[in-house]
Amino acid sequence: MKLTVDNRELRSEVVKELYNQGVELETRNLEIGDYLTGDIIIERKTIPDFVNSLIDGRLFEQAVNMKKYEKQLIILEGEESIYNVRNMHPNAIRGAMTKLLLNMKIPIIQTFSPTDTALYIITILKQQPKDLPDLLKTRKSLTNKEMKEIILTTLPGVGRKTAQKILQQEKTIKKFINLQEEEMKKIKGLGTLSERIHKIINEDY
Repeated sequence: MKLTVDNRELRSEVVKELYNQGVELETRNLEIGDYLTGDIIIERKTIPDFVNSLIDGRLFEQAVNMKKYEKQLIILEGEESIYNVRNMHPNAIRGAMTKLLLNMKIPIIQTFSPTDTALYIITILKQQPKDLPDLLKTRKSLTNKEMKEIILTTLPGVGRKTAQKILQQEKTIKKFINLQEEEMKKIKGLGTLSERIHKIINEDY
């Protein structure tokens, strides 16, 4: 069993348990997520980190970036009640989880300890197809239509459905990126995101 681990996770008890269980670990700096196996990216968050990332806006930015992989999973680790962290209103937490599950199609698994987390990851590893490299070689090439959608989904907050709405309305990516901010706001699904998207498209690197 092989698993790629982000460098920042090396000191965690999860990695120690994975090593003790005989998982072959490859460490590198992952730009997205904490663990990578095949086409699955896994983000591990303790309960306080989940709430803090929701408050400071990191949560959904990370979730959008995870969509660059075919499959995504968030592991929520801890025994404490998530509703007792930072005095955040329970409805805000419920809303965030619902958006991740239903809107962004990212499943969430709760674990109760680093060992529990490691065992879940091992279960995922065991269910990965052994002939994955061959599957990837024979995978059908993406169509131009799919490539256009993928390009747009790299923008913050833009999922596949929003990308499709953009292309249906503007027809080409070029026409979309040339829109003024006020024109972007009129596209259903963008709203307040249009300000940041317009800035990313137009500001200097």
